[in-house]
Amino acid sequence: MAEYISYLEKIKSKYIIKKIFNNMQEKNILQILKYNKNIQKKNDININSYIKYSQIEVEIITNGSGKLINIKNNEKKFYHIYEDNTNIEMNINYIDKKDINKKIIILIDHNINSLDGLFEECRCIESINFKKFNRNNIYSMKNMFASCSLKSIILSNFKTNKVSNMSHMFYGCDKLNKLKLSSLNTENVISMDSMFENCYNLNELNISNFNTKNVKSMSGMFYLCESLEKLDLSNFSTINVTDMSFMFSGCHSLKILNISTFCTEKVTNMYDMFCECSSIEKLNLLNFNTEEVENMSGMFSRCSSLNHINISSFKTKKTKYMISMFENCSTLKFLNLSNFSVDCLISMDFMISNCNSLETFIPPTFSNQQNDISMKHMIEQCNSLKKIEINSLLKKKIDVDHMLEGCNSMKKVTFYKYNNNLLNIKKIFGNSQKKYLTFSKNKVLNFLCY
Repeated sequence: MAEYISYLEKIKSKYIIKKIFNNMQEKNILQILKYNKNIQKKNDININSYIKYSQIEVEIITNGSGKLINIKNNEKKFYHIYEDNTNIEMNINYIDKKDINKKIIILIDHNINSLDGLFEECRCIESINFKKFNRNNIYSMKNMFASCSLKSIILSNFKTNKVSNMSHMFYGCDKLNKLKLSSLNTENVISMDSMFENCYNLNELNISNFNTKNVKSMSGMFYLCESLEKLDLSNFSTINVTDMSFMFSGCHSLKILNISTFCTEKVTNMYDMFCECSSIEKLNLLNFNTEEVENMSGMFSRCSSLNHINISSFKTKKTKYMISMFENCSTLKFLNLSNFSVDCLISMDFMISNCNSLETFIPPTFSNQQNDISMKHMIEQCNSLKKIEINSLLKKKIDVDHMLEGCNSMKKVTFYKYNNNLLNIKKIFGNSQKKYLTFSKNKVLNFLCY
């Protein structure tokens, strides 16, 4: 403390003072100023001038009635709301129906270090401009703009170098069609969960500046960004990410997706990752390391335009769930899963159901099966499949209830190393009127359909 005081005593320039304010921790500065009142007089430094300098200034344009900002009761004194060009502080943080198209200025004091939910559900706000942001002590921006009616946000003055949480930051901003985020420093962000979820009208997003080396979760990050047509994430470092569930789910218009640099060696959850990406025609995931993934359910479900997928690098020794993994991939003609292992697998229910165009399907080899496995409705309504072979069945039970229902073109089904371990074998064709003969020889079970 003493060395800081002696250093401040020598300072004359206000510019240098401001520079020190930016580089030092604010609590230390305030302690110094309170500790020695003589310094305040000698160098024209005082707590009030510092507080004023360190305030965040936000300009808001309203359109309609509603709340302007979310303030906790114990923090009211740190927020100051003014009508533009007036020095009269408003005692309320909302406007009524008569106060439309107004410009509001909000000042946020240095004491606030979290902007969580600051403008959440403020449906009367049309635009936000952060005019002054001389602060680097903000640690969280979770839900900051969630469910706003914003049409534009200007973040050019943002300082986010210490922010660790940006989850749901722009969640539900359904009127935004563009976002300029070049000023965001994300090097310390750990969570980007649902960051852009439900931004239905967002058709352009450049996040090439994002540093994601410390991010652990990207679950739902672009979920239901229905208007995005292309997304280049080649700059993303995903070395520490463990959760990618729902990441691109519901991106119906997405045609171009560059994730060629993704490192997925720590990811355990890919549930619904590309679900309903109904405009994507090709996916090359050769760079994906899936050794730790436990859940792949719905991963490519309802990718109705997908006609080519390369997942030959997938390793599934720890995967437990593949429910509906390729369900309703209605234009896919060829699918080879021979590289898949089923060591920990529990369920493949509906795995490729309603893949109407699928002509060739090579299932996994069941050589190291540790659990009973459910294959209910697994190949249901695959009308173009004519034959299927399932290899190396062990003594564990496999439930084939309705497994082949609606497979009207099926001619032959073969189970190798059959050990009387198929449950609901009489219901394998479900309620369909399929006629077939069965015969078993040398642990080979055949269904001949006619």
